[in-house]
Amino acid sequence: MNKDRSADSVFKSLFEAGSKAFKNLRNTAIAPETTKKLKEWGISEAAEMVGRTSQTLRNLEETGKTPNARQISKGKRLERVYNLAEINSLRNTFNTRPSKPAHCESSIIGFVNFKGGAGKTTSAICTAQYFAKKGYRVLFIDCDSQGSATQMFGYIPDEDFGENDTILNILIDQSNDIHSLIQKTYWDGLDLIPANLSLYNAELIIPTQLGKQFDFYNRLNTCTKQLSTEYDIIILDCPPSMGMISINALFAANALMIEMPPVIVDFASTIQFFKMVSEVMERLPKKVYSFIRILITKYNGRINAMQLKDLLQAYFGEYVMSNSMMQSEAITKASSNMQTLYEIDKYDGDKKTYERAIQSADLVNEEIENLIHLSWQYSSREQNISMDEYA
Repeated sequence: MNKDRSADSVFKSLFEAGSKAFKNLRNTAIAPETTKKLKEWGISEAAEMVGRTSQTLRNLEETGKTPNARQISKGKRLERVYNLAEINSLRNTFNTRPSKPAHCESSIIGFVNFKGGAGKTTSAICTAQYFAKKGYRVLFIDCDSQGSATQMFGYIPDEDFGENDTILNILIDQSNDIHSLIQKTYWDGLDLIPANLSLYNAELIIPTQLGKQFDFYNRLNTCTKQLSTEYDIIILDCPPSMGMISINALFAANALMIEMPPVIVDFASTIQFFKMVSEVMERLPKKVYSFIRILITKYNGRINAMQLKDLLQAYFGEYVMSNSMMQSEAITKASSNMQTLYEIDKYDGDKKTYERAIQSADLVNEEIENLIHLSWQYSSREQNISMDEYA
C-alpha cells in the first residue's frame, strides 16, 4: 500500500488493492473459464421448459426434424443435454416461446429504493433471469454506477468497460445510440447494458446543462422506446439514491418494483422514498405506471417480519406483493460464487434449503409475470377501443 497518507492517495491505493482482490475472487468463482457459463438441462427439464414431452423431443430428433441433442457421460450412460439457446430454438419450432403482443410496448420495470442493502439488485437480476429462462427477450440496464449487477454478469466494470459503454452519453444528451451499448450475455435472450463508476458523472454533468433546451428526465425514456420491437421486458436496476439517473429511470419505466426488507429502519426509509418520488414526479409531466408494487425482500418468516408484512398489507393493500423474496443461505452461497439461484447446477448444501429459496423466487416472479400479462391485455383492449373509435 502507498505510504502517502493523504486522502486521495489512500483511497486510490484502496481502490487498486480492492480491484486486484475482486479480480482474484471473480477468477476463483468462475474458474477454470475466464467468462461465466450457464448450466445445461437434461431432456426432462428441457421438455418441460419447451412445453412438450421428452418422447416428443426424441421423436423429432429421430425423424431429423430437429438437430440431435448433445450427449454427455453420466456414469455408464449417455444423457441428452440442452443449453438455453437450444431450448429456445425448440420453443421456436413448437411456437411455445412467449412474447408480448406485437402492438404492445416492452414492459420496462424499474427496481428502485432509496436505501442500499434492500436486495434490489439481487431481485432485479433474478427477475431478468427468470424471464430469460422462460424464453422472453430481456434487456437488463444497469443504472447503478457501482456496477454490482454488471459484476454478477461476470465482468469487472471499470476494467471491462469505459464510459462510452454505459448510458452516460445518453443521459447527458451526447448520444441517442442505445443499440451500440447492448452486450450479449451467457444467458440466451438476456442482454445487458453495463455500468461502471464513470456513469456517476451524469449526476455532476446534468445539473450544469439544465439551462439547455432538453428534457433531462426524458433521455432514457426516449432511447428505450427504440427497443420496443426487440425486447419483451426491460429491467432497470436503479441506484440507491434519488438523483438524475434515478429520475431518468423512473420516467423511462412503465412499472415499478420497490424492494423493502421487513425491518423498521427500512420501512422508515421507504416512506421517505415515497415522499421524494412524489415531490419529483409533481414537477415532471404526468406519469402513469401499469403497476407499482412493494416487494418484501430478505423475508425470514419470524414474528417481527410477519407483523410488519401484515402492517404493510393493511395500509398499502394491493400495492404489496402477495409473495416475498425470502432470506436464504442458498442466496448467500450463490452470491459468494458469483451466481444467482437460477444459475446453480449442483447446490452444495441442504437440498431443501435451495428448493425453498428457488420456490420463493419463482412465486415472486410468477406474480410479476401475471402483472405484466395483465398490463399487456389492458393495452390490447385500449388499442382495440381506439381502432373502433377511429373506424
